[in-house]
Amino acid sequence: MVIVPVYPPVEFGNRDNDPVAVVMAFGATDHEAHVGAPPSWLGPSLRMHSWRKRRMSHPGEGYLPSSEQGERTSLMKCIVNGTVYTPTAVIPNGVMAIEGGIIQALGSAEELEVPAGAEVIDASAKNVVPGFIDIHFYGCGSHSLTDLDSIPEEPEAISSLLPRWGTSSDLISVLVSDHSSLVRFLEATAEAIAAQEAGAQPLGIHLEGPYLDPERRGAFPPELLREPNVDEMEDYLRAAKGYIRIVTLAPNLPHSRSVARRLHQRGVLASLGHSNASYEEAASALSEDFPLVTHVFNAMSGLHHRKPGVVGAVLTSEGAIGMLICDGIHVHPAAEACS
Repeated sequence: MVIVPVYPPVEFGNRDNDPVAVVMAFGATDHEAHVGAPPSWLGPSLRMHSWRKRRMSHPGEGYLPSSEQGERTSLMKCIVNGTVYTPTAVIPNGVMAIEGGIIQALGSAEELEVPAGAEVIDASAKNVVPGFIDIHFYGCGSHSLTDLDSIPEEPEAISSLLPRWGTSSDLISVLVSDHSSLVRFLEATAEAIAAQEAGAQPLGIHLEGPYLDPERRGAFPPELLREPNVDEMEDYLRAAKGYIRIVTLAPNLPHSRSVARRLHQRGVLASLGHSNASYEEAASALSEDFPLVTHVFNAMSGLHHRKPGVVGAVLTSEGAIGMLICDGIHVHPAAEACS
């Protein structure tokens, strides 16, 4: 199992929340090397952000050929003096050169020269990391998708706040409600996402429910939960106009596997969550239709030495990817360590 930790908000940047240690990079999807690209398991539809570096032919020449220098440098930004983290290296006193939202070059100060005219961002005593991808949250800063009338403004308000915590892209969740209301929520959210122009990049929707196990419902009202239904799920997929990327549901409920298979056909990931399934049920689901697990340890059957439950199936799975809430409240640090 691979664990995707979900940490509580941590401020990046200075007291004014200037995210100087966070770089948002859009659009580099070609064959060049990518630094910090979203994991492949998110699927092609979610790999919208890429981090790309272009090496200089000779140290000290600058990060663009001389023919490309000049007026273009006025549009460039260079993050300097920070500790740069990539998937393969840690670069103290690093230099990151950015143009048009794309990382054009990356290396140490000894290797890269900041060209004249570039805007310099001093990241002294800060870490420079790829933007975080939050694949499961309901909002922040008093903004959420809980009121249908305010949905047109909420996604962009949320996205404007996320970069201060290092998040450059996200999947937002909507309020679970009765069928017709949920359809309207999804329609409005899809329209708002499509219209968004600023802030963190919205990658789509993570629909948590309504196909959750009442015995492990957590904070969900029991009257809003129901058995999985393929036709109903098709209504949600149509309403969301292709923006639903992940659906959390319980595999032990009737027809849940049929819904998971339909999601797979539509390019949507089924995530095991809010389930009182047995070890056998969960292990079967993880090996076939459910590649993800929503908040491991929380709202699922626990680990017992004779009844390993969902937790046992997750911890022994070779391919499952689990989300873990690392805020020191939802999961004990000892449980975090053993996962």
